[in-house]
Amino acid sequence: MKRSNARDISSFFTKKINRENEPQGQASEPPAPESSRIFTPPGPPQISAQSSSPSVNVPEAELDVLTLAHDPGKRKKMSEFHPNERDLVRRTYIQRGPCQPKDYGFPKTYFGEKERRFNVKWFDTWQTWLEYSVDKDAAFCFICYLFRA
Repeated sequence: MKRSNARDISSFFTKKINRENEPQGQASEPPAPESSRIFTPPGPPQISAQSSSPSVNVPEAELDVLTLAHDPGKRKKMSEFHPNERDLVRRTYIQRGPCQPKDYGFPKTYFGEKERRFNVKWFDTWQTWLEYSVDKDAAFCFICYLFRA
């Protein structure tokens, strides 16, 4: 059963015409039909060069994705990034892939009476999510870092 006052999704993205603020005697164009309206997101805020103090809050330091640490032991937590930057950080790390130093001489550690070390073959077995931190001498889950709440 359809509601009689159901609206199309595009009606939520079109600008409503406010006739109360128009001066008297000024003719206005009739609104375009629903099918010809196209939603265009607003562009970046324009700041006038004449204005001494901009009205738009612009962050002082932009995120430089080239300086993001690749070693999981040196990375900042995802929650420490600004919420608007987290998707960019995630995309950057996904493009780089997990940190898997295959030519590194993994140090041996005593575990009970035996010496143990990280096995490079594990990168082949779990290539999409396993990563290793040279700084902390520990293995990490790449997916957990990206999407942990």
